Amino acid sequence: MNHLILVVDDDATMRNMVAELLEQQGYRVESAESGEEALEKIETSEFACILTDLQMPGMDGHALLGALRERCPDVPTVMMTSFGSIEVAVEAMRLGAHDFVTKPFEVDRLILTIERALEARGLVEENRRLRAAVA
Repeated sequence: MNHLILVVDDDATMRNMVAELLEQQGYRVESAESGEEALEKIETSEFACILTDLQMPGMDGHALLGALRERCPDVPTVMMTSFGSIEVAVEAMRLGAHDFVTKPFEVDRLILTIERALEARGLVEENRRLRAAVA
């Protein structure tokens, strides 16, 4: 597996809990406590997936998602929030989120969501390689 995942959440307890859970599943994890810190980290590391909270002081999840779409559009982003509603989920997906999970989340649901995001990224990369080979 060995995928590197970035967990972005201003709540240290939640950030550490998610990081530990993902590490138990075999993922490598880095964390950031703000959107600004997350943008700094994407400059120095290549992440396979980004998991970010929606409600954060300063740069919130929507603003971070917009910046990520510009800087690393192929990296799937999963939004997580305690304030889940259909409208919030639709807005996140409209802005380019791969998926959306509500807190507290079921561990299996979170893992499945990340696995699907990584699978989608793998398909995009494979498609790109095949097109280059044909060209």
